[in-house]
Amino acid sequence: NDLLPDSEIGSVVDVLSQTVSLLILANERAEIAGLSDQDFLIRVDTGDIGQTAFTRSADLIETGRAAMNAEAERLTAVSAGRPPVAYAENRTEIPPVIGFVRIENTSRLDQSMLESKVIDLVGEPADAARIDEALDRIYALGPFESVDYVYEEAGGRTGLVIRADDRVADAGRVRLGLIVENDFNTESDAAVSVDFRSAALDAYGSEIQARVTIGDFNEIAAEYFRLVDPRQNWFGAVRAEIQNRPVNLYSARGFKEAGFDLTYGLAAIDGGYQFGNVGEVRLGVEVGTGRAKLNEGFAPFAEADIDIGRVVASGAYDTLDDPFFPREGARAGARYVQGFTALGDNADFETISASGLTVASRGPNTLIAALAAGQRIEGTAPLDALYRVGGLFSLSGYRKEELAGENFLTAQLIYRRRLLGDSVQIFGVPLFVGGTLELGDVWQGDAGLDTADMRLGGSAFLAAKTAFGPVYLAFGRSEGGRQSAYLLIGRTF
Repeated sequence: NDLLPDSEIGSVVDVLSQTVSLLILANERAEIAGLSDQDFLIRVDTGDIGQTAFTRSADLIETGRAAMNAEAERLTAVSAGRPPVAYAENRTEIPPVIGFVRIENTSRLDQSMLESKVIDLVGEPADAARIDEALDRIYALGPFESVDYVYEEAGGRTGLVIRADDRVADAGRVRLGLIVENDFNTESDAAVSVDFRSAALDAYGSEIQARVTIGDFNEIAAEYFRLVDPRQNWFGAVRAEIQNRPVNLYSARGFKEAGFDLTYGLAAIDGGYQFGNVGEVRLGVEVGTGRAKLNEGFAPFAEADIDIGRVVASGAYDTLDDPFFPREGARAGARYVQGFTALGDNADFETISASGLTVASRGPNTLIAALAAGQRIEGTAPLDALYRVGGLFSLSGYRKEELAGENFLTAQLIYRRRLLGDSVQIFGVPLFVGGTLELGDVWQGDAGLDTADMRLGGSAFLAAKTAFGPVYLAFGRSEGGRQSAYLLIGRTF
């Protein structure tokens, strides 16, 4: 590519891009200077295909082919004076049928568990895309440095030999996170988090996960996740967490009337079944205790005890290709909660909730449709079991979790467009622009979901996919004149 003129160099990214181009040109000129009369030089105009446009390799090949075809007359003249040589014909070959799979496994994971991830390849024609997908399933198990394959002929059959190389023994993974939520008004929360995920603890891939969050909200949580069969379907889990976070009460007009400091501890035991890497169902028991203390404003009570003793059943399904900026897939979940005073809960009650979203894309454009609802079935839900709505993408313009009730319904339609293509993403980050249309409300009592009087809202946003996670700069407004600007880091759509 040509060098940028001085007038177009205005950022650190431009300087780095120019440096890369200079290095490439220096190497290119040295190579050209060493050409002899026996060499043949064909120049390829790459146009807008930049140095990091890795997804446009097919376009680059076509550009090179076009440059070669443009020199066909000169190439013919060169070949005319030379004897003919044999060449490999460009033809489509029938792929071999995979007769067996052998895995060279250097990890502690059970051999049969790894084989279950690729057994569907046996008896099928070799297909690179399907093989890569199967290798991804093995790599996703966690402890591998690399997973690759070679073909092997044995006994008149074509087989697949997969090499799964372990990482450093017993090494876990640590991930740092940053969370910032600011509405440029009265609400501003920030925290840093450290997540730890252990290496496989046994042959089936059981693991420990832990998280520590420090800031305006604090958390210490850990879970031991035990897999009990080689196909990684059945599991049991024991988890514990301690949280400290602010909880606010608002007036009907959105003014903050009171602020509470909520601290509680929770322990749970679960069991369930996984459907590959796309879904699960689980059943468990949660017990815990805590207290909310008034630290700002006026409220009907200065303290409230939080006691938890509940049976929880849940299910989840997720095929999104990206948790923050998906282009395709779907996600759904459902949760049933029953509180028992016999287990120590504040009240006997039942609630049920469900949510789902689907994503479709065309070119740089993405459309997301989402729906969520929850309802109290029996009893009176305690304060900590109320559903909360409010904040960016959840009736934008309202305060975060401003609305609380025993029943809720929300719907969102989110449009997102990628601003810059891969060809200009040189040392940069993907940028997006978009908007949302939102509908929702909360209700108290036995009336259930009252769709006759829903609140309408929406937002416009600029987003970036960064090393710190998603970053959103947005403005939201809902009916009744409720509006707010937002800066969010580490927040999903």
